[in-house]
Amino acid sequence: MAYVDATVDAADGAAFDARVDRLARTVCPRDPRTLDQRRGAALGALGFGWDRLPCLCEHPDCAAATRPAGGGVVIHVIAHADALDDTPRTPEPTPTPAPTPHPEPAPVPTGDLTTQRRGLSGPTPPMLSKPLSSYTLDGVIAEVSADPGQHTPASPGIILGGPVLPGPVIARLAKHATATPLTYPAQGPPEPRYRPSHALAAFIRARDLTCRAPGCARPATACEIDHVIAWPHGPTAAANLACLCTEHHLLKTFWPGWSYRLDPDGTATWTDPTGLTATTHPGSRHLFADLTTPAAPLTTKGTPPAKHTAGLTMPRRTHTRTQTRHQRIADERRRNTPWAEHYLRAQIPPF
Repeated sequence: MAYVDATVDAADGAAFDARVDRLARTVCPRDPRTLDQRRGAALGALGFGWDRLPCLCEHPDCAAATRPAGGGVVIHVIAHADALDDTPRTPEPTPTPAPTPHPEPAPVPTGDLTTQRRGLSGPTPPMLSKPLSSYTLDGVIAEVSADPGQHTPASPGIILGGPVLPGPVIARLAKHATATPLTYPAQGPPEPRYRPSHALAAFIRARDLTCRAPGCARPATACEIDHVIAWPHGPTAAANLACLCTEHHLLKTFWPGWSYRLDPDGTATWTDPTGLTATTHPGSRHLFADLTTPAAPLTTKGTPPAKHTAGLTMPRRTHTRTQTRHQRIADERRRNTPWAEHYLRAQIPPF
C-alpha cells in the first residue's frame, strides 16, 4: 500500500477531486466496490493515464464499456467582474482641503524610531492572519473588512463546492478560464416548462451555493433544482426554485409534514412534522448580495396534490439520464420522419 498527500491550490484541488470522482463513476452499478474504494483505484488510473476505471463485476453483459469516459472536468468559480483583472488601480486623488489656521500643536513623543522605520520598510503584511483553509465564509469577510483603511485589491470569490478565494487568486485563474456573465432572470417572466434553462439553473446555484435544507452543506453542483411549489402549480421562476440535495429533495417531496417556503430574497423557512421551523439563507448573501435582490412575485395555479408516502422513497430509474435523453431524441426523430419524407417528396418535380 502507498500513502499520497499533497498541498495544492484550491482550484487545482477541486479539479483533482472532481476528476477522481468522475473516473470512479465509469464502472457499472454491479461493481462490488464502494465509492471510496473506487476513488482510491481512480488515483492509479490517473497515474496510468486511463480515461475509465476497469469494472470488477465480471458480468458478461457489463455496460461499463458503453458508459461515457471520465474526461475533463469543469470547476465553477463565482466572482465579481473587478476580480478578473489584476491590473493595479490608481485611487482617485483626495481633494486638498483649504488651509485652516491651527494653533501650534504640542510635540508628540516619538519613542524609538528604529522600530517604526523597520516596520515601514518591511514586507507588506498578509491579507489574512491565518491560513485560508482555517476560515469560515463569515470569518474571511469579517477580517478582510475589519480595517476600513486597508485597500483590498479585488473582491473575493468562491468555488462552487469549495473555499473562498482572494481576489488575486481569482485574477490568476481568470487568465486561463472562460468567463461567463451570470444573468439575473429573477425579474423576468416564468419559463414555460418544468426544467429550468441553463441560465436560470446557473443563477439558482450561484445564489444558494449549497443545499438549502437546515444544516446541509452539500454543494450546489451536487444538488437538484427543486420547485418549492410543485410544478405546474408553481412556476419555473427564481422565486420558486432552490437547490436541494437528493436526500432532502426526497424528504420534501414524499414525506408528509416536511415543507418549506421561499421568500423573494431567497430566504427559506422550513417546517418539520412537529411544527418547528428553521430558517436558511442563500450562501451568496455575504459576498454577492446583489444575487439576493427580491424576485418578482409568484403566480400559482391551483393546489398541489397531497404527499402519498411516508419515507424517502420514489420510483427507481430503469435507465440513466443519458439513456433517457437519447431515447427522447430518437422518439422525436421518429415523429419527424413522416414530415421530412413529405417535405422531400414535395421538392421532386413536377410540383
